[in-house]
Amino acid sequence: MKKEYNFSGSTGGKATIIIHDNLLTIKRKGINSFLVHGMNHEKTIKIENITGVQYKKSGFAAGY
Repeated sequence: MKKEYNFSGSTGGKATIIIHDNLLTIKRKGINSFLVHGMNHEKTIKIENITGVQYKKSGFAAGY
């Protein structure tokens, strides 16, 4: 089973989160994402390795 979720930030960055059976993939698009994350525009994580999730209200600055 595969589910896909699309997000867009207030600074123009776009991300797609794809959930597979046991993997989570984060794909980033846009010039702002490139400037913040560089060439690392895709990351795959095993769901069993996720120990916590943090979120914040979107704003101008990226991260925490």
